[in-house]
Amino acid sequence: MAFDPISAGLGLANTIIEKLFPDKTKQEEAKAALKMADLTNEFQLFYGQIQTNIEEAKSASVFVAGWRPAVGWVCAAGFAWQYFLGPLAMFTLNAFGLAVSLPALEASELMTILLGMLGLAGMRSYDKGKGNGKD
Repeated sequence: MAFDPISAGLGLANTIIEKLFPDKTKQEEAKAALKMADLTNEFQLFYGQIQTNIEEAKSASVFVAGWRPAVGWVCAAGFAWQYFLGPLAMFTLNAFGLAVSLPALEASELMTILLGMLGLAGMRSYDKGKGNGKD
């Protein structure tokens, strides 16, 4: 059973095709046309997002083109605090006999951001390796 509306819609469309076309060849042709239309729509969505990304990257405004690097720096600062600066500060404070509780960050939320950004960076590296990059 499909949980997303697109897969559920395709399943319903396949059922309707099977009822409308009793001939197996016609069913397969109709299903192939439906799948092609679905892939075309998906391609158009991806293409639209790519065009939006290109326009964002061209912008001179830091509020348009700078939000992705800002998220990256915030994520890097969070990891620096969580795994290096925070423990170092706790060690130093404890060494001087100060019992202080420093804030800890939620590592799973940082990992979600990091892995998403590394995925994007991985695709960029792949593009550059294929010779599609600007650099």
